[in-house]
Amino acid sequence: MESKQIVEISIIELWREVKAKRKTIISFGIIGLILALIIALSTPKYYESESSFLVINLGQGANPSSISGLAGLAGISLSDISGEELTPEFIISLSQTTDFNRQLFSKKIDVGEGEKITFYDYLKSEKTPWYKSIFDVFGMVKGLFSSADELGEGPSFDNYVSLNKEEASLIKKNKELIALSYDKDRKLFSVQVTFQNKFVCAQVIDNTIAYLVDFIESNNDKRNRNKLMFIEGQLSSKSVELEDIRNRLYAFNDSHKSQVKSIYKAERDVLMDDYSLTFSIYTLLRQQQEEVRLKLEENKVDFRMVEEIKIPEKAAGPKKANIVIIGTIMGSILAMLYIIMRLLTRKVSYVEQ
Repeated sequence: MESKQIVEISIIELWREVKAKRKTIISFGIIGLILALIIALSTPKYYESESSFLVINLGQGANPSSISGLAGLAGISLSDISGEELTPEFIISLSQTTDFNRQLFSKKIDVGEGEKITFYDYLKSEKTPWYKSIFDVFGMVKGLFSSADELGEGPSFDNYVSLNKEEASLIKKNKELIALSYDKDRKLFSVQVTFQNKFVCAQVIDNTIAYLVDFIESNNDKRNRNKLMFIEGQLSSKSVELEDIRNRLYAFNDSHKSQVKSIYKAERDVLMDDYSLTFSIYTLLRQQQEEVRLKLEENKVDFRMVEEIKIPEKAAGPKKANIVIIGTIMGSILAMLYIIMRLLTRKVSYVEQ
C-alpha cells in the first residue's frame, strides 16, 4: 500500500521563488494596470442624486375606528369595502412595477441645451460599458436556444400588458437605476437615481415623486368613495329602521294609554332603547358622511420635501484611481498564484520521482 506524502512549501522557498520571478509579478501587474486603465477610460461617467420626503397622510381615509365601530354595531364588516391599505413597503415596491416604469417612459425630459426627448428614448441612448456586454453574451446565447416565440401581432387582451423585448430590457435596466427606500426611524422616503446625464437625475426624481403622490391620492380617493357608499347604504337602511321603530312606538303608546302595568312599561322601554340606539347610529353615520365628503373634496397628499431635489455638480463615477489600483493589485495576486502553482507542480513531480 502506497503511503501518501504531504507536499509543503516553506516561507523561505516561496520568498526565493517570488524573488526569482519578480519580473513575472511586475509583468502581471502591468497587464492588470493596462486593463484597468482601459476599463476606467472606457466606462462612461455617471451621476447620482438623492431626495427625501415625508408623507403625512399616507393611506388616510375616513376615521377607521369610528366607522369600524359603527359597522360592528350594524353587523357589517368593513374589510370588503375598504380600499387597499397603503404601507411604506407597498409604496417602495411600486418602483418595480411595469406601470411605474411605463409612466416614466412617456415623460418628456430635458437632456440639456433645451433638447427634450422621452425618457424611453433617453434610456436607449445611455451607453453600456463594453465589459458588461461580455457578461450579457451568455444571456444572448441562451436566448438563441430558447423556445420562446417573438412577441408579434398576437391576440390582444384588455386586462394584460404586452411588452416587446426592447421594453422589457429597458424596464429591467431602469429598475437598477432607480431605488426607493424608507427610513422607519425618521419615517422618510428616499429616491436614489443613477444616470449618465446630471439633468436627467433631477427630473427622474421629480417624476417619481409625482407618480407616488398621484398613486396615493388615487388610492385615498378610492377608499373614501367606497366608505361613502357604505355609509350612505347604512344611512338608507337606518333611516327605514328608525321610521319603523318610531311608528311602532307611536302605535304602542296609542294602544296602551290607559294601561300602566309593568309588563307594558318594560315593552315600551325596549322600544325606546331600540329607538335611541338606532338614532345614535344614524346621527354618527351622518357625521361620518360629511367627514368623508370633505376628504373627497380635499383629496391632496400632504407631503413635505426634507431633502430638496438637486442637480449633481460632480460625477459620482467611475472612480478611475480605485479601478487602476485594484487592477494592478489583482494582476500581482494572479502572478503570485501562478508562481505558487508552478512551485507546487515542481515539488509534486520531484516527490513522485
